[in-house]
Amino acid sequence: MRINDFIFIISISFSLVFFLGPNFNPDSISYINYDKIRPPAYPIIIKFFDYVFDNNSLNILAFIQVFFWLFSSIYFSIFLCKALNLEFYNRYIFIFFLILPINPIHQYGNTILTESFSFICCIGIFINIYNFYKYQNKKYYIYLFFILLLALTLRHQMIFLNFSLIILSIILLIIKKIKKSFILFVVSFLSFVSATFLNNSSNFFKYNQFEENKRIGLQLIILPLFNINQESILKINSLSERKVIAEMKEKYEFVNPFSEVNNTNSIPPPSNINHFASSYNTIISYSVLPVIKKYYPNLSENQIDKKLINLSKTILKTSLKNEPLKTIKIYLDNIIKLGFSGFIWFFICCFILYFSLTNFFKSKSSLMFFTLFLTTTHFVNIFIVSLVEPVLFRYSFYTNLALCALFFGFCIRAIKTAK
Repeated sequence: MRINDFIFIISISFSLVFFLGPNFNPDSISYINYDKIRPPAYPIIIKFFDYVFDNNSLNILAFIQVFFWLFSSIYFSIFLCKALNLEFYNRYIFIFFLILPINPIHQYGNTILTESFSFICCIGIFINIYNFYKYQNKKYYIYLFFILLLALTLRHQMIFLNFSLIILSIILLIIKKIKKSFILFVVSFLSFVSATFLNNSSNFFKYNQFEENKRIGLQLIILPLFNINQESILKINSLSERKVIAEMKEKYEFVNPFSEVNNTNSIPPPSNINHFASSYNTIISYSVLPVIKKYYPNLSENQIDKKLINLSKTILKTSLKNEPLKTIKIYLDNIIKLGFSGFIWFFICCFILYFSLTNFFKSKSSLMFFTLFLTTTHFVNIFIVSLVEPVLFRYSFYTNLALCALFFGFCIRAIKTAK
């Protein structure tokens, strides 16, 4: 990395923080206050900066986040040029994609959220998975383990990296690279177990509970509840569950501006999935939480979460039985229209996945292994998020931007070869 790169990194980092300062999101306060639903790594980082830098802690933290985002993006761009055998100047194209989220609109670099450090962890995983496969060196799977451990203690969503490693370990087993397959599986398993232990231990020391409340039930229920209609709710066998679900649906319909009972907005949303995305927090705040607290006032947070998981299963089972096409479509729309931003990029990603898989089985090359891992990771990320959230840019860019950079790198290489 050249001295010009460091000047660029420091200049952009200082300018963003000087003019924009640390950006606050509604979720930021839960990290600053070390809420029990948050993994420990980022709140500890905030506490550390607060202890060392006192009143200027968040400004300096924002600077560090942007600095390392830019540093990792440039490093990854140089890595792509070397892996794809491209001229050094092509890195500017890759950098453009990788630094998009730190723009003044999204401000994910200087926002007090885990996005910055989580993205840096993803870049570290991508580079080290290539080096792990290409070079016979123990340090790379040690790096993989510790970066994964950090990622999982930063953000629960990062579990998609573990699933992707397991899938790649199975593929390596198929082509009889047994040692590498075993190492990947062990790294994935041990990092998950270690992170779970650290996350639970953090909750034990702070709240005297050796378990996490990840709010999985609260997240799982939103899309099925949004999707199911009143006629299907009446077909739920359990009277108690039917009563709770019906009241949740009624409360949402009361505040939903596009419902038949509350048609206060004449301009409909672009599609049903966009309507769901805009309604997500409304359903949580005005529908699910008030009803669940009304019917189960004495349950603990973890007991409530288990109850919501059961209600989610009931709603989804009923919807699949009575409205199978509608139910499947809304999940696919969440994946394709939101996660992949439409069918064109979805089909391109499908082609890259097929291309990398078939070519890896033929060549077993490091580049094809890396491409296969990155594409698989992107699909796994989108699929996992689609089960619990609308797949917005803040959830997909971890893998999407790196894959975009790699795709354009292949395009540049193809044009270069054609000449």
